[in-house]
Amino acid sequence: MREVRRKPQRGETWGRLGMVLLAHDFFDAAAVCLRKAEQLDPAEPRWPYFLAQTAPGDPSFVIDCLERAAERADGTQAPRSRLAEALLEQGRLDEAEAAFRQVLQAEPGSARARMGLARLAFRRGPLAQSGNDLARLIQTEGCKKAARLLLAEVYQRRGDASRAEQERSVAAGLPADPPWPDPLGDEVKKLIVGKHARLAQAMALLDQGRAEEALQLAYQIDQDTPDVFWLLEARLRYKRRDFEGTVMAYRKAIELDEAAPVPRYELASVLMSRDHTEEAAIELSLLLRRNPLHGPALRALESVSAVWATTNRRWSTSAWQRW
Repeated sequence: MREVRRKPQRGETWGRLGMVLLAHDFFDAAAVCLRKAEQLDPAEPRWPYFLAQTAPGDPSFVIDCLERAAERADGTQAPRSRLAEALLEQGRLDEAEAAFRQVLQAEPGSARARMGLARLAFRRGPLAQSGNDLARLIQTEGCKKAARLLLAEVYQRRGDASRAEQERSVAAGLPADPPWPDPLGDEVKKLIVGKHARLAQAMALLDQGRAEEALQLAYQIDQDTPDVFWLLEARLRYKRRDFEGTVMAYRKAIELDEAAPVPRYELASVLMSRDHTEEAAIELSLLLRRNPLHGPALRALESVSAVWATTNRRWSTSAWQRW
């Protein structure tokens, strides 16, 4: 805001302020700044691209903004890809196809555009074309799960219920597809402040397969807020199915910030998943002492009680004392 007051005729300063506001979900204020930025700097694709994100419930507004962003963007196809998807959602199939094909012309290997065209073919009805496209996409990084789920719909529409169920079963065993790469959107995410926001950012990088960037952010978090670093470490170890390492990391996070409810609740959930019910109950009770209205912990404790009631097991004296 100081920069805007100091240089009120620079689009970059207004745009930067709009990005910060957008990063923290102040959509109306962000829209004011981004409109001003676009007015002062009409050649920059970022301002209409970010402006589209301030009103996700207004498809016409979103498409108008993305059209301007796509016309101006040279270094990335993210605006045109998002435009094509928005057009597809609105049933503007011919325009969506043209946009997807422009993306493919610039980036022939774009899985995002190929997946979009497969969805478009499914909407139009040539199931053979859609099925052929999806048969290739189920082996493509970034959309394996989505491609199999759509392929199941193709088989279902063809009347092949057995193949449809087979594809759904395979898809259920796959991890969620990572978000599509978005270098412009990454600029906004980097402006998020707060330790848990940075943790979410690191986890998003991991989900996208960007482990090196996630590791760099983790080191920075470790220096600034070590409790959040250990929370991230716990989630990483859980992904690797390292149960003992997961519990150790959660306990380190709790040791560094005993008032934080998140690590204790997640630890209890992990303990419950491995039938360490007594330990889970202790962690939940400690959490509820500080946060008596923590709904998920209350429901989890009810579940723990039900487990103990149905198995007729007795807690140890030390467990009851700690409770």
